[in-house]
Amino acid sequence: MKFSFYEYKPKRYQVYFTYQGEQIHLTRSLAYDEPLKSKKDCQLLIKYLQEYGFDPERFGIKEKVYRFDVAIETWKKLSTCSREWLEQRKQIANRFFLRFFKQRDIRAIKTNDILQFLAFLKSKGLKDKSIYNYMGELRSFFRFHKRLLKELPDFPRITVQEKPIKWLTEEEQDKVLQYIAKQDLPVFEFMRRYGTRTNEASGLLKENVFLDNNPAYFVITSVLGATGNLKPYTKTKRIKILPILPELRWIFENGSGSQFVFAKQWRREWRPYTNRMLNLIWNRANKTSGIALINLYNAMRHSFGCQRLNEGFSLDEIRRVYSHTTSKTTERYAAYQLQTLEDIIRGRGYKKVILHQDIQLPESKKGNLLGGKDSNLG
Repeated sequence: MKFSFYEYKPKRYQVYFTYQGEQIHLTRSLAYDEPLKSKKDCQLLIKYLQEYGFDPERFGIKEKVYRFDVAIETWKKLSTCSREWLEQRKQIANRFFLRFFKQRDIRAIKTNDILQFLAFLKSKGLKDKSIYNYMGELRSFFRFHKRLLKELPDFPRITVQEKPIKWLTEEEQDKVLQYIAKQDLPVFEFMRRYGTRTNEASGLLKENVFLDNNPAYFVITSVLGATGNLKPYTKTKRIKILPILPELRWIFENGSGSQFVFAKQWRREWRPYTNRMLNLIWNRANKTSGIALINLYNAMRHSFGCQRLNEGFSLDEIRRVYSHTTSKTTERYAAYQLQTLEDIIRGRGYKKVILHQDIQLPESKKGNLLGGKDSNLG
């Protein structure tokens, strides 16, 4: 470190230098805790610093790295969460964390302070689920900085009353799907039959579909982000390997000119289905069908699980379809697992699966509601 000093007013001096990117100014002698009154005082202090180094605590100086507002910026900058959640994280930090903790030393924040922050959140009239999420984010912040802290503050256990899951029977799904255009059916049948998330269906790549293999299978390794960017990992950071049932091959044989399995042509350009697009198509069909309104996630992913549970499959069996552990030898792993998963995916009522050649186009005066000649209504 390079040390300098100057006289900032008569017989009052400062020693200054840079420490961990922050400029430090010392105005008092360490030995006598008196103001630096001469050049000699400054030289003695510099000699001490050169020999023993600078200890911020001994000089009564708070290191910038321990300031809550600085630590928050470091946490946000180095977060590995998705771009979408990072935006939410920034909003939570700016709106609640910084407003309450401001520039406090994070080493001085104890369990009692966490309880006071919880009371602060409750005073804002927030929902229990929001409070649960915000406290979880604060816990994540402290865990991120655990190397700077001697001990982490304790967090109270917060319970949230979960809302009952809304879901559809296969018959109700059939009614809604009748109002979805034929060109859009493959992606919705895919989500319905495999219980996938919307971004997993949108991000499925053709290179990860193996129709010529015996048995045929596909691998979910990527998802489509909210902004249309392809992410090379799923929400659980795990690879999903699932079989392609013979009666569902038509879902994967769409012939689009895109790298994505499910894509839609718009202005002569093939584009993958975004989450917004899928929800818009579903909501219109759901409203037109007369079936009680339900969001797409519940209508597909939750409905898959509830239907299989009602058919007698165990939670463990259903979990195996929802998410598999990562495999280094994909083909060997797939060959071992695929056959045992077919019955779970097919379900007890597998005869109800819509075959591509069996799609009927009923005559209806409502045929022009959702797409004219391309509509499944005809």
